[in-house]
Amino acid sequence: MLRTFGVDVKADNLRRAVGRVGCSAVGILVALAAQPLNRLTAQVSVRLSLGGRYSTALVHDSLVVPIDLHPALAPTLQLGLRDDFKGPWIGDPSLDLSSSKLQRHESGNDVAAGSVTAVAVTFGLRRDLATNIGARLGIGGLV
Repeated sequence: MLRTFGVDVKADNLRRAVGRVGCSAVGILVALAAQPLNRLTAQVSVRLSLGGRYSTALVHDSLVVPIDLHPALAPTLQLGLRDDFKGPWIGDPSLDLSSSKLQRHESGNDVAAGSVTAVAVTFGLRRDLATNIGARLGIGGLV
């Protein structure tokens, strides 16, 4: 009997536990070190991009005094996926998120009018035409 950290442990049980952990560690190392004969390629590529968004007026009214309501320049975060299909086309959906403050322009004055968050989803198809030249067809909308 061994006394470890206030717990009585039989030597055989301890030896078996250490042997299991050792075999597991060796198995994991072998699995991580093993490489297939052919290189595996990713089926889906993920890309993350950061940019800016400028928008035209969301509201233009001139009932009494001309009023424009439009978002300020906003940072945009985009997440896109690319998945190869059979044939020359590549699936290219994307999701982007932007948030900005709204500005109301009235009689030469600018007034803060809250904020707006836009989430856009786009489903697209992409095709390489030549080296570093491609075409993309997409449809999407704001959520």
